[in-house]
Amino acid sequence: MRKKISFWLGAARLLVPALRKHGVREVVRFLWSNLTSNKLEAGIGRYMAEQSGLSRPPNVGAPQGHLPKSASPQSAPAGFVLDLAGLGAHIARWHKATSKRGGKGDAVPEALPDLTFVVSAEADEQTAARLAATLGAIGRLDDLNRRRVRVAVLAPAAAVDAALADVPSALDGAVEGLEDFDALAARLDDDDRVLHLFAGDTLYGTALTVLDDADAWSAKLVGFDGYWLGPDNLYRLALQLAADLVHLYNCDCLYSRFAVRGSTLKAAISRCTDEGDAALPMPYRILRRIARSLIETGRERDFVHLPVTLVEIHDLPDRLARERRAVALGGRPFGFPFATGTARGASDKLGSVSVVIATKSRGNLLRALVDGLIRNPVVGKVVIIANGVENLATISTLNWAAAQEQVEVVRYDQPFNFSRMNNIGASLCDTPYVLFLNDDIVLLRDDWLDELLKPFDDATTAAAGMLLLYPNESVQHAGMFLGFHNCAGHLLRHATLPEGDYGFLGIAPRQVSTVTGAALMVDHAKFRSVNGFDEQLAHYIQDVDLCLRFGANSWRVVYQPGARAVHMESITILEQKFSDRVLEQRGNEHQRFMKRWGDTIYRDPWFSPAISYQDESLRTLRT
Repeated sequence: MRKKISFWLGAARLLVPALRKHGVREVVRFLWSNLTSNKLEAGIGRYMAEQSGLSRPPNVGAPQGHLPKSASPQSAPAGFVLDLAGLGAHIARWHKATSKRGGKGDAVPEALPDLTFVVSAEADEQTAARLAATLGAIGRLDDLNRRRVRVAVLAPAAAVDAALADVPSALDGAVEGLEDFDALAARLDDDDRVLHLFAGDTLYGTALTVLDDADAWSAKLVGFDGYWLGPDNLYRLALQLAADLVHLYNCDCLYSRFAVRGSTLKAAISRCTDEGDAALPMPYRILRRIARSLIETGRERDFVHLPVTLVEIHDLPDRLARERRAVALGGRPFGFPFATGTARGASDKLGSVSVVIATKSRGNLLRALVDGLIRNPVVGKVVIIANGVENLATISTLNWAAAQEQVEVVRYDQPFNFSRMNNIGASLCDTPYVLFLNDDIVLLRDDWLDELLKPFDDATTAAAGMLLLYPNESVQHAGMFLGFHNCAGHLLRHATLPEGDYGFLGIAPRQVSTVTGAALMVDHAKFRSVNGFDEQLAHYIQDVDLCLRFGANSWRVVYQPGARAVHMESITILEQKFSDRVLEQRGNEHQRFMKRWGDTIYRDPWFSPAISYQDESLRTLRT
C-alpha cells in the first residue's frame, strides 16, 4: 500500500502541470495509448514528436528531461515534453520495482545489468574531497541496489584511502583504486557496462534509469548532456548537437564523460599508442581511438547521443577553456579518419579544383579574389559568370581575367539566376571538385584550399563549407541548421570565436545538414548526379536544397573551420535583394522548397532537439 500511495503521489505531482497546460483530453489520450501498452519509452517519444512537430532524430534513444530541480529558467527547457518524460520515467521505474512472477504475491525486483564506474582524478589537494563527493552521488543513484556495481578509481592511493573512509554503504567493498587505464583493462570483461566520470562529478539520480530505458548499452559508445553550477548559483547546460564522430575526433565535445561497452573500452586502451596523440589526456585519447575505429569500420551509428542532462560536470568552465585553447591555436591538426577513400598527397591535389564565381558589379573585390586563386597550384580553372555588368571597374577586371590562362569568362545577360549561373559554370569544368565562391569573398590563409579538401578523403563526402567571417571578424557562417525561419539558419552568427563559441561548434569540424553556397566545395560527380542547383530557386535557398539532396543520398556535408575567409554577404546583389519583384520571387521559391521538403526541415539530425531552431545564437531552448 505504501508503494502505491508513493507512486500516485509522484504521478500526480507530474500530471498536474501537464493537465493545466494541455487539458484533460490530451493527457488522457497519451496515457491510454501508451501506458496501457506498457511501451513507455516509445510512447513518450511519439508524444514528444507530435507536440514538437518532429520525429525522433537518429541516434536519440531516450526522451528529454531529467534536469536539476534548481535549474534556472534561462538554463532549462520547460513544458509538457519534460513533464511527460519525467512521468514516464517515474511510471517505468514503478513498473520495474513492482513486477511480479507467477501472478499475485510479493514484488520481485528485476535484475539489471552489471555496471562499472570509472572515476578519473587529477592529483591535487582537493582530490580526496571531490572523489568522496562523486562516490556519494553514485551511492544515491536510483536502482543501484538491483545491480552488481564496481567502482574503479584512477587516483593517487592516498586520495582513494581518504575517500574510502566515508564511502556510502551501497558501495561497501565495491571501490578499488587502480594505477592507470591499463590496469583497468585487465579487470574488464567484454560485456561490462562502463560509465566514465571525473572526481567531483555528480550523476543525476535517474541517470541509470535513463540509460537502461533507452537501451543505451546496446551501442558501442554513448554520449549525454551535462550541466554545471555557475558563480551566480544558476545551472548552465552543456548540450551536444548530435552523435557526430567527426566532431568528437577533433575536440573533446563530451568532456570525457561517456558510457561504453567493456570490449570497446579495452580495445581502445590497447590501441591508444597508435594515435600519435600522447600529449592528450588519456580519457580523450580513448574517445579519439573509439571514434576512429567506428568511422573506419563504417559503424558510426554505434555512437549514440542521448539529449538528456545526466551529469553535473564540476570543472566544465576550466575544461572548456583548455580544450578551446588547444583547438583554436592549431596545435592539434584537424583530422578526418573516414572509412572509405584515400588521403591525397600534394601531387594528387594539383589542379584538382575548379572555381566558379558568379559576379555582377564588384570589380575590385573580384580581381583580388581571382588573382589569389590563379596563384594557387590546386586550382586548375576559374570560371567567371558575369551577369549584366555595366560599371567600368568590373569590365576592366573581366578583361584582365579573360587574358589569364586558367580563367574563362562567360557573359550571362539574362535576369539574375544564381542557380543557373553556377550550373553553367560547373558544366565548363572537368575537375574532380568544384568550388562555388561569391565575388565578395576575401581569402585569409595560404592553406585554406588544402584544408577544404580534407573532408573529401572520404568517398561519401559530397560537400564542404568554410568558416566565413564578417569584416569585424565575427561569425557569418559556421555551418547551418534546419528550421530557422522555416528554412535554415547560420549557427552562431555574429559570435566571436573562440570565446563566443558554444562548446566547440564553431572552431572544430563537424557534420551538418547544410552549408552556405557563398563558399561551397562539392564533389563534381555527385553534384552532376543530383542535377546541380535547382534553377527554379533563382535567388536563395538553392544551397540548402542542394545539401538536402546530398543528404537524401546518404552523402556527407561537412563544416571545415580550417578553411576560413571574410565574406561581405551578398554585397553584389544588395541593391536588388529587397525589391518588390525579388521579394515576390523569393516567396514563390520558398513555396517550392517547402513543397519538396515539408517537415524535413524541422528534423535536422545534426541539431539538438533541446535547442530552439529559431535562435542562431543557440541561447534559447525548445519548449
